[in-house]
Amino acid sequence: MTNKTLEFSHNWNNKLHCNAFTTLRLSDRFNVNDQVDIYLKHRRLGTAIITGKIKTSFHAITDGVAYIDTGYPALKCREILQTMYKHIIFTALTPIYLYVVVYNEKEIEGVPGTLFD
Repeated sequence: MTNKTLEFSHNWNNKLHCNAFTTLRLSDRFNVNDQVDIYLKHRRLGTAIITGKIKTSFHAITDGVAYIDTGYPALKCREILQTMYKHIIFTALTPIYLYVVVYNEKEIEGVPGTLFD
């Protein structure tokens, strides 16, 4: 079975260095128990399991979720998402998915600077 891929262009809040982290996505293609390969700027970091999935909306992102995911308050988090998804017009009905991801294998362990790029 081929793993799905979870790609990051930025290590928001240095979360990819942690054993578990969240990610906000427009796609609902991941499901609980999916094994995924984690990449940061096309560099493989390891494999992880999706352990949680919550459907919410763009406008319902709270400060708490935003701080954990990006390190910024909800307003700034929404601005970041709008910049990342320029082709999307976010409305009150636009779904967004919060995934909880837990590493089960890391390629890079404890090497300074490698996960904070």
